[in-house]
Amino acid sequence: MINTAAWNAVDAAENEPRRAFALNAEAVGTLADACQALGAALVHFSTDYVFDGAKGVAYTEADAPNPISAYGVSKLGGERLAHERCEGALVIRVSGLFGIAKSGGKGRHELRGDDALAGPRGPPAPRGWPTRCSGRPTRSTWRARSGA
Repeated sequence: MINTAAWNAVDAAENEPRRAFALNAEAVGTLADACQALGAALVHFSTDYVFDGAKGVAYTEADAPNPISAYGVSKLGGERLAHERCEGALVIRVSGLFGIAKSGGKGRHELRGDDALAGPRGPPAPRGWPTRCSGRPTRSTWRARSGA
């Protein structure tokens, strides 16, 4: 099962941490239970908000999480429940998405292009889009088409 559902309203999670935790952690635990019972794998998408940002360079899988927001705490809870309850769980941490901000605030980073779009890693950037931006976000439409 590929789980892309999440409460992604980062700022709102500070005021409504129980709602964020219900979707970002408890629901993931329920999916993990179901996958384990069926002998299915669970692919769960998380976020780099599970880190505090103090490292100063890119984080790796070996780095200890230390969320500093309710959103980050809720996403880390989901990661832990996925691993605890499903032997076949895979957690993928995404550090950013970009696209058109039309679906519940997704893509609100207003990033129009990335150097990852130019060259062998992806299609060329559309005409007029910048080809050099910092970061390595994932294009939201690619994620949606892949089912991830």
